[in-house]
Amino acid sequence: MPNRRYFVNRTKEGAANRLNLRRFDRKRRRKRRLQVREIVRRKQSQALLNGLAPDRNSTQRATLRKLSERNNRISLDCFSFLDSPEETILRLVEIAEVDAVGVKYSIDFEDEYCLDVGPYMLLGLMQQEMAETCDGGKMSRPLMKVLEAVGLRTFLKMGLFPINAVNDVLPVRLTTHSGIRQNRLGFESHESAKERVARRFSESINNWLMALRFMLTNNGSDWVRSLLAEVLDNSRHANPADADGGWSVAGFMVARERADGTPRFICHIGIVTLGATFAQSLLNSEEPKILSNIRSYASAHKNSSELYDYDALITTCALMDKVSCEGTYADRDIGGCGMSSLINMMNGLGKSSRSDEQPEMAIISGNSCLALKPPYNQMEQVDQSYLQAFNVEQDLNQPPSDAHVYKLKHRVPGTVISLRFTIDPNNLSESVV
Repeated sequence: MPNRRYFVNRTKEGAANRLNLRRFDRKRRRKRRLQVREIVRRKQSQALLNGLAPDRNSTQRATLRKLSERNNRISLDCFSFLDSPEETILRLVEIAEVDAVGVKYSIDFEDEYCLDVGPYMLLGLMQQEMAETCDGGKMSRPLMKVLEAVGLRTFLKMGLFPINAVNDVLPVRLTTHSGIRQNRLGFESHESAKERVARRFSESINNWLMALRFMLTNNGSDWVRSLLAEVLDNSRHANPADADGGWSVAGFMVARERADGTPRFICHIGIVTLGATFAQSLLNSEEPKILSNIRSYASAHKNSSELYDYDALITTCALMDKVSCEGTYADRDIGGCGMSSLINMMNGLGKSSRSDEQPEMAIISGNSCLALKPPYNQMEQVDQSYLQAFNVEQDLNQPPSDAHVYKLKHRVPGTVISLRFTIDPNNLSESVV
């Protein structure tokens, strides 16, 4: 049978048909070239997906079988690094594996409320590398409000939510910075982006307090800006030397009703940096004394428990004052104290007399997890410095609790810091900065 492109008559109408067919072929070939380029681009830029699931391209058959057994649905229950870090990372790994298969699937968010903003931020970063094969799913209205207010709905590439207003959620709007990015005025460096988000972060914290008829002092506002700026400085060492670090910051405060009918003002903050982990960055410290101390600490305790390893112990050192991959910072006010200051801020704003509303922080860095929960959710002052040794004695010569410091089965290519605390107006006047 002759090729259909040439099976036309030689009339004026036939010439028009031939012209249309040639145009159609050119469009089809161009579309195919663009599709191939997009596939190549995605495979080259899937550092996060491949970091979470290194074998995802070689396990497609098993992934497809497991997905079909669940009717092409992924269920996210207790989606929180604060409450269930191992299971949450496993679900994210499954999503990365399903993306490699390329079939349509749905995600059901089973939690009624947002338990932790960190996993949604990491999922949003994954979404930037994923094919658009997720076909909706289930989500509660309170969770929709939070994602909409924070700016995570569009970041997660979700459609419009059937909600009218989100006035009851006070957000720290999602801000991302991936290396050096270009804007209308040229290139925005790490320093200018860091200063911008630190200022907005301080303003958002102040908005939370003003909603409760308090406010940050000028010194308090400067302190909040400084501590976030130093935490974000860690991201500069989370990427190759020729690029600035990439990071994301988001959060929110929302009022929930307790069982006794009184309001509870719950605050969530998430900070995500991609690239090198805390352990990798600290082991590249420019200060020989710091490097010697953290290596001695990790070597002394690495055989104390099977639940943590050398990297997990190095990660705990990131919480100590004057420990930084850049050295001692002797000429700076906050000087290598970004993480300890962040923990102190969490406990200052979240001071509560209720045992079930104590401040909590989870740090997921590589395959290491630090769970800052009672009784180890505060920094302890020892010899004019702050530390958290995760043991009763607060002694670095003793091993940390393996219920609070442990290694995970899966690895995150970077660091996620999740905070959750409750602002109690009755205690705020004594603790607010």
